[in-house]
Amino acid sequence: MSLNRKGVMPMKDKSELSRRKLLGQALSGAALVGAASVPAQAINRMNKVASKYQNHPNGDRRCALCMHFQPPHSCQVVPGNISPNGWCKWFRAGKAGGSMGY
Repeated sequence: MSLNRKGVMPMKDKSELSRRKLLGQALSGAALVGAASVPAQAINRMNKVASKYQNHPNGDRRCALCMHFQPPHSCQVVPGNISPNGWCKWFRAGKAGGSMGY
C-alpha cells in the first residue's frame, strides 16, 4: 500500500475491517471458553457462598434433618463436602427426628 501525501497509510478497505472484527470476535469467544474452564473447586465455593452454607447449625436446623441431605456428606442442592451439622438457605425439613446420630 502506498502512503498519502502526509506520509500516513490510507484507511483499509472494508474486507480488512471485516477481518479485524472477526478476529476480535474470535478472541472474545476464546476468553469465554477460558472462563468456562474454571476449576470445579471454585464453582463449588461459589455455590456454597451463594447458598449461604455454614459448617454449623442454624438453631435446630441442620443438614442432617434436611430433605436435600444425602448421607454421609452430600447434598442435592449444594455441591461439595457437606457437614451433617451444617446449614444453608435451601434447608427444608424432611428427615424426621434426626435419627442419623448427629
